[in-house]
Amino acid sequence: MRIDYYHNKKNGCVYVYQAESYYDPAKKRCGTRRKLIGKLGENGEVIPTGKRGRPPKQPSTGAESGAMPSTGSVNSADVTTEQAEQGGELARLQAELAQLKLENLELRNIIDSIVTAVSRYR
Repeated sequence: MRIDYYHNKKNGCVYVYQAESYYDPAKKRCGTRRKLIGKLGENGEVIPTGKRGRPPKQPSTGAESGAMPSTGSVNSADVTTEQAEQGGELARLQAELAQLKLENLELRNIIDSIVTAVSRYR
């Protein structure tokens, strides 16, 4: 295994890859598998990228991001009622989706039969 450095001319970043050579007997030729390790930092250290290498996010409070209202209190009965309404809406949408899938299947069968009938006359 070796370490490869690739310079991206568009953004000026240097990406660090772990490369491995292999032989493919089916194609009868060699190839290279590469795995991104991260970006090369200004000091020469590798900064991990991607979901596995990315540092974990710091938990933020709702007041900082503006997600929660700063004034007034939230009633738990209002929250459960709202969740029940959303659950009913979700069930309705799932039923509609199932009905549309059945209708789609029927229409595809009709189209297939038309295509076969037309292809016989060619």
